[in-house]
Amino acid sequence: MYSLNWSKNNNNIRVFSALVHRDLKVLRSKLRSMLIDGAVLVAANVLIFGKLFPLIGMPSHFIAPLFLGNGIGMLLISLGYSLGLKIVFDIQYNRFIDYHLTLPVSKTWLFLSYIVSFMIEAFVVAIPLVTLGVFLLRDAFETMNGNLFIFLGIFLLVLLFMTTFFLSFSFYYDADFYRDNLWSRRLMPLVCFSTMALTWNSIATFAPHTSKLFALNPLTHAVESLRASLIGGPEYLPLAFSVMGILCWIVFNCWLLARGIVKRLDPV
Repeated sequence: MYSLNWSKNNNNIRVFSALVHRDLKVLRSKLRSMLIDGAVLVAANVLIFGKLFPLIGMPSHFIAPLFLGNGIGMLLISLGYSLGLKIVFDIQYNRFIDYHLTLPVSKTWLFLSYIVSFMIEAFVVAIPLVTLGVFLLRDAFETMNGNLFIFLGIFLLVLLFMTTFFLSFSFYYDADFYRDNLWSRRLMPLVCFSTMALTWNSIATFAPHTSKLFALNPLTHAVESLRASLIGGPEYLPLAFSVMGILCWIVFNCWLLARGIVKRLDPV
């Protein structure tokens, strides 16, 4: 029995590695274009948050938190939506996923390869903005009391959340709903009622009861954890609280993904 389980797990790992390796080869073929896109994003965000917003009166101490929340946060949402759209159209039209389902690998390992590939692609596009953007806006991060290594770990956790978030949507909703209604009915309410364009303390100061509702929003935990880990201070939700919130939402995303897989691929 032990030998059979070891052989099965070893086979799952080999197929999983092959799938991720294939996605990495595709990624390498697009690497130059993705790096150019990343450079354009860095230039645009540094110009907006470092130059234009201060010119219209935004206080300098808001530059860093809004860059982490609105700049990086909106980038991750856009990347997640685009990556999920690939899955939606594959399920609806190409059906390349049917080939994946015939591979000698468990569904858990198969969809784990989807998650890893999603995370790697999003990481490659976003990391120039996360690193170079912070460096170019270093004057706004002068009061930074966080830890860079903790911040990078939190960034990976937020990437995992975004990946499972959009992957679950791509399986749970059909192509028409995902394309036409996901932004208006799901994403925009979450964005508007989050702390992406504000800080937690600024909301709690003038609307203490409403601010508690914002704590139910997963995007609030995502951006507040980035701010707390890199900038630090009492302006943001406690890092441990935000991390627990992100982990709870990742578990929920995985549950929704499992339901979506059954709904979309095995509806009987």
